[in-house]
Amino acid sequence: MIALPGVRVEDVQVQLTAAGLQVDAAVAPQALGAGMNILRMEIPYGRMRRRVELPSGRYALAERRLELGCLHLRLTEGTP
Repeated sequence: MIALPGVRVEDVQVQLTAAGLQVDAAVAPQALGAGMNILRMEIPYGRMRRRVELPSGRYALAERRLELGCLHLRLTEGTP
């Protein structure tokens, strides 16, 4: 599970690489109405990349879902 607050499902890319798992995402800033100001921003915006090293082996992405700001991934391991 990877926390990705403010990310839309269509803005997430998941890749299995030789080094492990790579997750790229983009968070668009909220649109502000006339006369509104940001006092403190809790959720960063822009592009982000997370890399997770995995033990050596062969993996396949069995499940992927984004729920309440958390990306849930389930990997299956095959024989190397």
